Amino acid sequence: MSTPLPDGSVLWGRTGSDPGYRSGAFASRDLHLRAVYAVGTSSSSVNPAVAVSQRPALAAFAR
Repeated sequence: MSTPLPDGSVLWGRTGSDPGYRSGAFASRDLHLRAVYAVGTSSSSVNPAVAVSQRPALAAFAR
């Protein structure tokens, strides 16, 4: 999957989840930008986990 960043660059990667956690690994094509995360959630619902997992990614890569 791809995730566009505010500066126009794109990260490519994959996410996964089970009840209680969500994780993902992403990188730019040239591997200059890389991110791996694992987030514990208090809910087994996917929607709140998506919001929780996007906050650190945006903080890390927003320019």
